[in-house]
Amino acid sequence: MAKTLFDALREFRKKDRISFHMPGHKNGEGLSWALKKYGMSIDVTEFDETDNLQEPTSILKDAQHRAAAVFDAGESFYLTNGSSIGLHAAILGSTRPGDTILVDRTCHRAVVAALVMGGVKPYFISPAFDEELGLYRGFTGRMIKLALDKCPEAVGAVITSPTYYGVCSDVRGIAACLHNSGKFLIVDEAHGAHFTFLPQFPQTALVQGADICVQSVHKTLPALGQTALLHVGKTSRVPAGEIKRVLLLLQTTSPSYLLMTTMDEAILQMEKDGVKKLNSRMIALDRLKDRLRRKTALQFVDEKRIHRPQDPLRLVVDFQKTGISGAEAARMMKESFGIYPEMADARYVVFIVTAANTREEIKKLEEMLYYMGTTIFEASGDVPMQPLLLPEMVCLPAAAWQAERKKLPLDLAVGKVCAEIVGMCPPGAAVLVPGQKIDQANIDYLKKYQVIEKIEVLAE
Repeated sequence: MAKTLFDALREFRKKDRISFHMPGHKNGEGLSWALKKYGMSIDVTEFDETDNLQEPTSILKDAQHRAAAVFDAGESFYLTNGSSIGLHAAILGSTRPGDTILVDRTCHRAVVAALVMGGVKPYFISPAFDEELGLYRGFTGRMIKLALDKCPEAVGAVITSPTYYGVCSDVRGIAACLHNSGKFLIVDEAHGAHFTFLPQFPQTALVQGADICVQSVHKTLPALGQTALLHVGKTSRVPAGEIKRVLLLLQTTSPSYLLMTTMDEAILQMEKDGVKKLNSRMIALDRLKDRLRRKTALQFVDEKRIHRPQDPLRLVVDFQKTGISGAEAARMMKESFGIYPEMADARYVVFIVTAANTREEIKKLEEMLYYMGTTIFEASGDVPMQPLLLPEMVCLPAAAWQAERKKLPLDLAVGKVCAEIVGMCPPGAAVLVPGQKIDQANIDYLKKYQVIEKIEVLAE
């Protein structure tokens, strides 16, 4: 008999491991005893007593109002299908078919999906790329102004801040630039739900003037997977009613009460003792980095090095000087130390630290990094990350998605038009999007990073 999903997850649970990955509750450590005990029994449906997320009038309305108050939003919406559906709603609720918007080239594939669904035309803009570090440094207001000069028909913009590496754009300058031209700003802030709780963190997108932002509660707060929030700013150029209208179209009519409860509880916990824990973990990570910088070959991506605001709880470890790649280091961490990071690439390993991580776990993390940072490894053959290419758009993503298509080996796809979203999660950025013309450089990129072997293209 085949192993069930429950069997496989139960076996995984038995491993002696430490979680520095999402979800932010860290194997249940951040969830209350009562929620873990009664969780299954509160997985109910819509009754008079339990309210209805489609048209909340009582407890769910109050819960969303609490979220709006904490995050300084005009209105906040619970999402039980992750930030992806929030990005869909934000874009579909602020555009009309045929509109053009400025789109972060490094955006999550969910943004591209919204372009397909809404018949929206993207004008891709690339954030600054630091060649020395091999990382994107985000956008500035001036970069958006230059983009608007080239594409004045754009009705707004969608950017990602912070990135998977915790690096933030100049949201305030970007919002001011767009608003001066009567345009809106949507920020994919999936990795920044915790920013609102400590003044030492980068300022939230809403505080800096974003019209809409989307946050994954499950990434950095103690809540279950798929939990997220969509916030509409108090002075948003996009009416909250338009967003609600789209959410009624997209969201399930049977949202999980267990997921919604963990969102409410996570926010309440953060307001109680969560802030103290966040501050403690931030101080612990600062000390960890200072000690390891002095004693090992490891380096870190933070504000001192990238000269941009960066999430102090996003530990990004640079293995370049150790002779081992980030991907190889991550494998060793899991196999030899039972420490599971969130993501790794050819150079970096990314750890997500939340209030649910203990001091003991951070101590073990430091011990492991000390060992790896003082060990000489055989040189890695992994290819350093390069910026995403910007192929020519020859038709709307929606048109390419809906057209007749076929699957070809990569070498036969040169000169064809891409008909699918090509990209890996994490981080979820699209290497190619529907409607882009594929050239040899794109094929070389896909081969270099072993993304796929075949690709869907428009049929001739």
